[in-house]
Amino acid sequence: MARTVAEIKKTMTDEFMNSTVMATKYGFTVGDSFDNTFSKVSIEGIWFYVVAFAMAVFEKLFDNHKAEVAELIAAERPHTLIWYKNKALAYMHGYELVADADYYDIAGLTDAQISTAKVVKNASAVEKANVVYVKVASAEPAKLTGDQEAGLTAYFKEVKDAGVKLQIVNRDADHYRAVIEVYYDPMVLNSNGINAVTGNESVRDAVKSFIASLPFNGQFRHDSLRTALNALDGVVMAELKASQISTNGLAYSDIDAYVTPDSGYMKVYEEADLTINYKVYETVSD
Repeated sequence: MARTVAEIKKTMTDEFMNSTVMATKYGFTVGDSFDNTFSKVSIEGIWFYVVAFAMAVFEKLFDNHKAEVAELIAAERPHTLIWYKNKALAYMHGYELVADADYYDIAGLTDAQISTAKVVKNASAVEKANVVYVKVASAEPAKLTGDQEAGLTAYFKEVKDAGVKLQIVNRDADHYRAVIEVYYDPMVLNSNGINAVTGNESVRDAVKSFIASLPFNGQFRHDSLRTALNALDGVVMAELKASQISTNGLAYSDIDAYVTPDSGYMKVYEEADLTINYKVYETVSD
């Protein structure tokens, strides 16, 4: 880890002050304090600072270089899940791979053409029962088209490691529904949850926004949603009475504290999927 300028300067000045040669030349006692012997504007102090500053910059650059190299190694090393994720993001629909290689020749292509061709904007790779599942979606996120999925499947047959069982997961967002009980401040919200200032049903909007903002293939957590709702103006307390998810058209199942959507993302499809019961929060006075 890179040292601070002060740490580097102290190391050098300590050695300087412990030198019998320097003590004889300058007339100080070995072991004296550098700061008490030389002023901050002395030529010795300035030179030590300049050298220490340069060394600190170099050490910081070296730390950054090490981090970048470690990231590149993690991303490029075969047989890692992040490698499969990055390969999915690198797929270019409508273009052929370089012969006997796992990359494209992008010479002559504009940044806009490359961005358009990279139809996979969200990706994640997980392994279950010795099968690598590569979850993908477009930018919204949304399901890739049939042609795009077919191209991506053919691409992975070319680039994946031999012997690895791989399956593309390209689905519509999982369905989410919930029953939420909200205790509200009547000075801010009305009985329908409408904010007196904005005119919006802030709790409903917040639930949909929270789910839409989850990272691709990230965990949905009840405690995080409650925290977001409790932070809203006018909401004194919010409780999840029911929270369910439906994957790939299957029956809804209860979410026990947290869940990772099978498709990689989820969505509130219908307003009726969110049942929000508003109750006035009544304080008890003596």
